This record gives sequence, structure tokens and C-alpha cells, in this order.
Amino acid sequence: MELNKNQQKLKTFLTKYLPGNTVVTDEFILLFKEKEAGKDDCVIRSGEVSKHLVFVVSGLLRMFSSPLKGDDFITGFFPENTLVTSYTSFKEQENSDYCIEAHEPSLLLMINHDDLLNPASGAVGQLLLSHYADIEHQRKNEYINILHNKDAEARYLWFSINYPDLKERVCDQYIASFLGLSRECVVRKKKLVECCKK
Repeated sequence: MELNKNQQKLKTFLTKYLPGNTVVTDEFILLFKEKEAGKDDCVIRSGEVSKHLVFVVSGLLRMFSSPLKGDDFITGFFPENTLVTSYTSFKEQENSDYCIEAHEPSLLLMINHDDLLNPASGAVGQLLLSHYADIEHQRKNEYINILHNKDAEARYLWFSINYPDLKERVCDQYIASFLGLSRECVVRKKKLVECCKK
């Protein structure tokens, strides 16, 4: 069976994403199933087991935790050409602490836990999960360092550099949640950056 353009996009991504000269077969790519997610549709639910590793073909997902009291706290944005899951929940098949939703209408390719780690998938599934864990660990460590060790200006600058296309796609309130700042502070920083460009 021939890959469609979305599956081919995933294959190209994984060929670059995986270390070494890993061979990504069409058979492995066909294990990923296509799903359309409308704005605010839940892809992975907090309190439930994360059953899928998700590739964002197009659109944008957001990850957040829901504390017992207070507003949701956004911990990540995942635009096109990224992988995402609630990693510990997916790996250990235990309830997730995080929810992942579509921030805007999104097209996804998803592989379930059993298909990814099935011996029939060969070493690629195990390698993909292991490499994803490394990348996600680095992302979380960098994010935690930014939140705990940088001031408001440095946080917004980091966001601007690392997520340049999201400033127009994500509202100030969500950017503020992600950076641990007030909405008013984000508005001020955004104006300051725009003034510096002129």
C-alpha cells in the first residue's frame, strides 16, 4: 500500500528525527492512523491512560495540567512536525497528569502503545520511544529552567526565539500561562519587542 502525502511527511520527519541510519519502513508508517481534531478537542485526557503517540501533521496542540484549585497551567505547545504524548502515562500505561488539546483545528497521525512496542514493529518502535523520551526530557528541563531562573523579559525573549510563529496564533492569556507571567506583563513585553523592531 502506497503512503499518502501525510504519511510521507511523517516518514521524512522520522528519518531525520531518529538517530543514526535507522530505516523507517512504509509498514511502520502505516501503523499510524489519521485523525482530525477540531479546536479544543481533547486528544489525551488528564486522569486517563495515554494510549497514543501523536504526530502533528498540521495545526497546533497545547499541553496543560489542571491543579486542584486555580486555572489550567499550560506546559507546552506542539505545532506541525512535532511528536507529543503524555510520556510517563504512555510508557507505563498509567493515568496521565496532563491533558493535550487541539489549540486550533489539527490533522494528526497517531500510533497506539501496543502497535508501537509490538515486536513486529522491529527495533524502530522502541528506538522512537527512547529517543522521544530524551528529547522530551531536554524540553522539560529547559522549560523548568526558564520558569525558575529567568526574569519576565528573558522568558518572553526565549518564547519569541523558540516559538516565533506562535505569537500570532496563541492568545496573550495562554502565552502568559505558559511563561508563568501575568497577561498584562506579556502584553507589555510584546509591545516592547515590536517597538525594538522598528
